[in-house]
Amino acid sequence: MTSDGNRPACVDLSVIIVNWNVRDFLDRCLASLRQHVRDLTFEVIVVDNASKDDSVQMVRSKYPEVLLIANEANNGFCRGNNQGLEVARGEFVVLLNPDTEVYPGAMETLVAFLRDHPDVGVVGPMLLSPEGLHMPNGTRFPTLRRELMGVFGLHRFNQRAYDLEGYGREDFSQIAEVDVVCGACLMTRQSIVRQIGGLDEQLFMYFEEVDFCRRVKAAGWKVFYVPEARVYHHWMQSVKQDNIAATRRLFRSQFLYFRKHHGLAAAWLLRVLSSVTVATRTGRIVAVRVRDRILRGGAKG
Repeated sequence: MTSDGNRPACVDLSVIIVNWNVRDFLDRCLASLRQHVRDLTFEVIVVDNASKDDSVQMVRSKYPEVLLIANEANNGFCRGNNQGLEVARGEFVVLLNPDTEVYPGAMETLVAFLRDHPDVGVVGPMLLSPEGLHMPNGTRFPTLRRELMGVFGLHRFNQRAYDLEGYGREDFSQIAEVDVVCGACLMTRQSIVRQIGGLDEQLFMYFEEVDFCRRVKAAGWKVFYVPEARVYHHWMQSVKQDNIAATRRLFRSQFLYFRKHHGLAAAWLLRVLSSVTVATRTGRIVAVRVRDRILRGGAKG
């Protein structure tokens, strides 16, 4: 890692982490980078979106070598990543979620793949749960039909066929060319960011990696899944803090993505139908919260 006060003009890799109220996971993520990235020159940039859990103080005290950008408001995942990209000095950049932990050699493997394959613009690793189970990574671009199946839960009637259509394969032990890799760990070239721009800030969060990979491929680059690189992912830790807001942002980003890449008619069809799901999910979450308050009140009585 490099310090803010003595940052070199260029490093192999810039690691950008956008954090919101997941201090303990961020601590583990930074510790894994410090411990396991050995054969690269690299810098770490943490963009904190107004966390209230002492994340900023933790980074300052335990990781003084990290370049910290402390926002006074939650500007969103995409804007936070773009803030990091604006100051990144790496030949390559990786957008890394704070609820991840890198395996030894993971970052080196992804960088080496990009260096060995000059026509590849984005790579992503094998993602594993804390229990060591792999979580499929590397998908095809979403289609209107598949999104509608997801909105109405129809995928549950034949989950295997739905997954095969989405991923295009069942074997995740092999290197594969894909359309999209998960934004939990997405590595690209600094030159590509300069060529096509950063993340679309209309997308507060969700669909940002889909949009970015689509623009990368439209510019003539390839996207690859590289399972030799491995990263733990604790999955959706920030989102769990506000499920209602997360659901609304998911469907808003879905609308914006489909309007941008598939036209207004497809976007509005999804918007209207997904509003039913939003209302249903919101109602369920509120009902559970009300029930829990009643139960807690009864226990106190």
